[in-house]
Amino acid sequence: MAVRRSRPKAIRRRVLRTLAVLASAATLGAALLAGWFGAVTPSTPLETTAALPAKEDSPRSVDDPADASPRPLAEKRVSRSDQRRPAPREGTPTPTPTTSPPPTPTPVPTPTPVPTPTTVTIQHEGSGKLTRVPGQTRAFGTGPLIRYRVEIEEGLPFDPAEVAKVVDETLSDPRSWAAAGRARFMRTDDDVDLRIIVASPATTDELCEPLGTGGELSCRIDDRVALNAKRWAFGAEAFGDDVENYRHYLVNHEVGHALGEGHRDCGGEGELAPVMMQQTKGVGACLPNPWPLSWELSASD
Repeated sequence: MAVRRSRPKAIRRRVLRTLAVLASAATLGAALLAGWFGAVTPSTPLETTAALPAKEDSPRSVDDPADASPRPLAEKRVSRSDQRRPAPREGTPTPTPTTSPPPTPTPVPTPTPVPTPTTVTIQHEGSGKLTRVPGQTRAFGTGPLIRYRVEIEEGLPFDPAEVAKVVDETLSDPRSWAAAGRARFMRTDDDVDLRIIVASPATTDELCEPLGTGGELSCRIDDRVALNAKRWAFGAEAFGDDVENYRHYLVNHEVGHALGEGHRDCGGEGELAPVMMQQTKGVGACLPNPWPLSWELSASD
């Protein structure tokens, strides 16, 4: 009887032990299942960056047209650590700001300086020594040949070569006595038919005796044409500041006397004065004129 009572108790203990083991196993299994499902379904959202298109930190540059086209899908699947600003392509020039050059200053024209007139002083009395100007010219004009030379008193403020040039240009001009067959002129520094002399007022007076030139006028006497240096330098009132044409007149007037021409008067108001008019003293109602008039070239008296 004692043996039968102990067996149910032993069985009960075994059952309880088995149930405890099963409960422990169930608890362990539940814990394992909870851990497995927790790994698959986390409580916090997963990092989704790798599955999204890469977002650039800055807008694309429109300087390169290739950057404006969509990128392939494989290039979009990059991690956040690879999303750096693309490095500049090698060889692509960096634009530099264009600067406009400063405007070129407009040059201001420099006015041509007006030459200061040379002050010429003519002494009443000169050295009295006459010098021949060397040189020759060919004969010009038609008619009888008249050889002449140019002389100048030493000490006068004139270039002898320039004086000779004015005389040559006057006598060779087709408006002068060389026209219309009145004469052929040729300059030489040897024996001559006519001496054309520029001298001081006092020397001119001596060369012109017995004519009264009074230190102001010029003359022709014998083989001499004496031109007053005062008139050569300053001209005459009738010509104003036109000294050049006055010198042409002076040569033509005195050489005209050598050709046998006498003094003429003004032909009428507003007309050109005859070259043989004494224009140094004035022209009256006429206009100053340095060249022989057509009727003077053809006159025989």
